[in-house]
Amino acid sequence: MRYLVLLVLSLCSFLQVQAQKKEKVKYVRIITDSGDIKIKLYNETPVHRDNFLSLVKQKYYDELLFHFIKQHSIIEGGDPNSYNCTDSTVLGEGNPGYTLDAEIIEGKCMKRGALVASRRGDKVNPNRESNGSQFFIIQGRKFSMQELSLIERQKKDTFTDEQKAIYMNLGGVPAWDGMYTIFGEIEEGFDVLDKLMAIPTKSNGRPIVDIKIWMRIVKR
Repeated sequence: MRYLVLLVLSLCSFLQVQAQKKEKVKYVRIITDSGDIKIKLYNETPVHRDNFLSLVKQKYYDELLFHFIKQHSIIEGGDPNSYNCTDSTVLGEGNPGYTLDAEIIEGKCMKRGALVASRRGDKVNPNRESNGSQFFIIQGRKFSMQELSLIERQKKDTFTDEQKAIYMNLGGVPAWDGMYTIFGEIEEGFDVLDKLMAIPTKSNGRPIVDIKIWMRIVKR
């Protein structure tokens, strides 16, 4: 009887994986005055995927700002408080009134081009729930094997050979692996990402010129 139960559970898991594979991949285009970035959304993170698509359909993101840049790290946007804000408006705390349960998937890493859900820190958010609308895109940098070994010791965890190859050849922010929900990645527009990341910022990380965004769901 025990083996029958295990067989049924294994079959259910297999069917679920197959259903995810067959599920159509969705794409979103982030439009800026500096060019467009095409994002592929992950089916493995359905809560974040569907929430993001819903907000895009509502045109929630239209004319919001990329409000924070840290060069060689991330560019962040999606704060509703950035709509028609002044230069003195403090940004980064806005949300649509809800959070999302974490969908941290093993094997998804903070590589260059990753689309990641923003969240509050672990001390006030131990379950690592995501902000309902804010997100950031990874630029990062390339790391040496020695640097990755040091991060492994600090995190008391190890990177897979695939992850090491990604961080050494493509780049990213490996220290943040396993801490945030990654729910998509850049399909096209790495040059636009780099162009945006080069915009000078104020001391608080806000770009000196407003970077407005618009979003549309697109086909591959």
